[in-house]
Amino acid sequence: MWLARNRYKCSGIEPPGCYNTGHAPTVIHQYYSGLDHKEMYLVGCELDVMNTGVRIRAYNKLCNDGYVVPGKNTLTGHKVYAYITMAPAKRRYESLCQEAMAKCEQEIARIHALRTQAENGDLSAALSLGLDY
Repeated sequence: MWLARNRYKCSGIEPPGCYNTGHAPTVIHQYYSGLDHKEMYLVGCELDVMNTGVRIRAYNKLCNDGYVVPGKNTLTGHKVYAYITMAPAKRRYESLCQEAMAKCEQEIARIHALRTQAENGDLSAALSLGLDY
């Protein structure tokens, strides 16, 4: 089994220079006894999938044939995806991890480019490094 009941898996992929922001891709395998859909997989940002209110909204969406909790109803503004089975949840989690890694690599490349420009005397690059990061 990829993820046991009532357990979660957090990738730990955070923006460069940050830690414990709650934006890392996370999947949780939630089990509810005595309900119609007993098992549910939630995929999204760590802050959102760990929030009880978002879990309730996701369960209601899942019961009403929907599977996406819109970003306006979450803490971070990102969507939360709800699934009944493991396979699509795993695919969504892995795609979110790949997107997060690509975004981090782009940001690191931008930082290196700004650092090089700042070392060559570009004042705007130095200010951007100081104010943006």
